[in-house]
Amino acid sequence: MSELAIKRRTRVLVALDPASPTPGVLQALTALAADLSPELIGLFVEDANLRRLCSLSFVREVSVDTGIERGLDLGLMLNQLRVQRLRMERLLARAAHQLHVPHRFEVAQGELVEELLRAAAQSDLFLVGRASGTAGARGWMGPRLHELVGTVPGTVAIVHEPWRIGHRILAACAGDAAGRAALALAARLAGSERVELVVALGDGGLSSAANKAGLVATLAQQAPLVDTRWVELGQLTPERLATVARGEQARAVVLGAADPGAASQMVEALLQKLCCSIVTVRPPSGAGSSGSAEGS
Repeated sequence: MSELAIKRRTRVLVALDPASPTPGVLQALTALAADLSPELIGLFVEDANLRRLCSLSFVREVSVDTGIERGLDLGLMLNQLRVQRLRMERLLARAAHQLHVPHRFEVAQGELVEELLRAAAQSDLFLVGRASGTAGARGWMGPRLHELVGTVPGTVAIVHEPWRIGHRILAACAGDAAGRAALALAARLAGSERVELVVALGDGGLSSAANKAGLVATLAQQAPLVDTRWVELGQLTPERLATVARGEQARAVVLGAADPGAASQMVEALLQKLCCSIVTVRPPSGAGSSGSAEGS
């Protein structure tokens, strides 16, 4: 058996929001997974809370169009879930076919957020969609979307719907291993999307010749032909990063996540300030002078 055959594939988990459009997530998937050897895993969660609601006689459903009230019908709800599940399964199969990679589709029954966090903890790259607008950013996972950053051992992509709303990829990084990993992924993403890369350097980014040389070397290795601009950000705060992202019309913000707790807090703040995709990258285990954006 060849070395390629026995090498473990990158586990890419895709969680699609049943209530929002899905093409954006799959477009981002194509861009993020283009240079990997992934196995795509689609996850559809049948939320246990919906079943509980159907069992409560006092819970009513009100039509937005007619204002007519009616009780929740478990059979109707299960049929709607089945239709959504089949639609998502077809979308994932189409994406896997385009990427020429294997895939599988999993259905989980339980608490929505808990099932997502459980599956995310076993993935190398996790893509989750969020609807347009600040409210939609937290819609289907509630206020806990940022918790994924502290759970997934690799890369988390919170993909804005639609995906292609901005014109640049913004990498926010310092000269550490997490920063190099984030820059490597951002550079490949900009190359895949054929857009400009803007590198916002936080504290430590240009504080030493070694740090700058490491970042420049990473960029030269990953995407030497990508059009790049460098911006000194100073202290990396959500307010400063959000201001730069809006000014640059960022399609995605890519962050190094050396400290998952701090990165989770950063993402929580950015979700309230930005309507673009946010990607966090963990440094690879034992990273030294070189980094891998996959975090695997």
